[in-house]
Amino acid sequence: MKLRNFLFLLVALPIVVLTSCSGDDDSEKMTNYVQLSVNGGTGGVTTMAEDATEPVTINILLSYFVEETTTINFDLVGNEGDILRLEENIIEIPANTKTAELKVYSNNKNSIITEQSVTVKIASSSNDKIVLSNPWTIKVQPAASMPELTEEQKALIAGYKENLGIDLYRMMGKVACTVKVSFPYVEGDDKEYFNEGNDAREFTSETIITLSENATADKPVLKMVSNPMGLNDFMFEMLRKNTTEDVYEGWYSYPYSIAALGAVGYTPAEDGKFMIAASETFEMTLDDLAIENDQITFTQEVEDIWGDMIISVPFSYNFSLWNKLQAKSEEIVEVDEYGDGEMVEYTLSELFEYGASMDPRQYLLISTISEDYFENDPSDWVEPTSSYNFEEGTFKFVFPFDMYNSYGYQNVEVTYVMNAAK
Repeated sequence: MKLRNFLFLLVALPIVVLTSCSGDDDSEKMTNYVQLSVNGGTGGVTTMAEDATEPVTINILLSYFVEETTTINFDLVGNEGDILRLEENIIEIPANTKTAELKVYSNNKNSIITEQSVTVKIASSSNDKIVLSNPWTIKVQPAASMPELTEEQKALIAGYKENLGIDLYRMMGKVACTVKVSFPYVEGDDKEYFNEGNDAREFTSETIITLSENATADKPVLKMVSNPMGLNDFMFEMLRKNTTEDVYEGWYSYPYSIAALGAVGYTPAEDGKFMIAASETFEMTLDDLAIENDQITFTQEVEDIWGDMIISVPFSYNFSLWNKLQAKSEEIVEVDEYGDGEMVEYTLSELFEYGASMDPRQYLLISTISEDYFENDPSDWVEPTSSYNFEEGTFKFVFPFDMYNSYGYQNVEVTYVMNAAK
């Protein structure tokens, strides 16, 4: 047995060496794909307010190291009105490297009144083997502003400062935050499926916060009306990775999903996935953030889509693609149910029950967060907590969340920096 193994190694070793050398030679001739990502995500879409002062930083990753210094000329497509600009349109990739950064700034013209999509693409390169794998779309939103306060609301805010010592204006308006999402479960593949194999993702963001309609004279209550917890883009990416870009269970390949999306004009790409159009919108809000006893109450008992009561962060979602599907819920569509060409008729609402729903509530924050539902070992659950400190000028939130295809909890830490006192 030992002799047979030894002879096999003698024969196999030259083959391995030759294969390795051949691979090196082939890499020089192969297409060198450029992958773009933002904040660790490769979803292809991010949002930006037209009055943003911080850039969108796009990370550039090539498939292979370049042998000599290479330049890539990037361009902004759909940049009508010159609302965005590249810090540098020509990016240099030094020899023996394969990474770089591209920064996109707003020109702060405050000229648009509806959302405008601008796409980052490659115009040219000094190396003709350089090919863009995934263009990146920046959805530019009209300049963000705080909703106008009524006289009654202004009176409430003045009362909080006088009677409770809380200067609520510091927590309102456009408020900057840092976000860290951790993927702690070691046994499952959550970080592989949802975070490119990384243990955590950290990024900066901004939220528009105003006084909730549920505020009373003795109870300050806030509402995050735009990008709550700084998570809007992240949650949209997670929704896509549980549905139209689901590489775990292949949601996009199910006949019911194909038929449902086909009813609203979508067809699969060459790889079978569905690319959600840049014109679609995904928006979140979060209400009833009550300030009391040195903390901010932000969890509630809510009914999940299966009719069970759970403790969760009660985000409200407005997803244009799901709205379109719901509007056609009673329409009849044909489904190639078994892939044999024999079509079966279903209503869209029936397809939703068979798994073709795009309701964000079915895929995001689906388990209770008040206790360790998964009971993984070691535990990946963290207790939801919050705090605020006017001396430090911060308010913070920590909570776990899970997804339809996750093996356990992800942990979110959000730290807001209060605005300066007026």
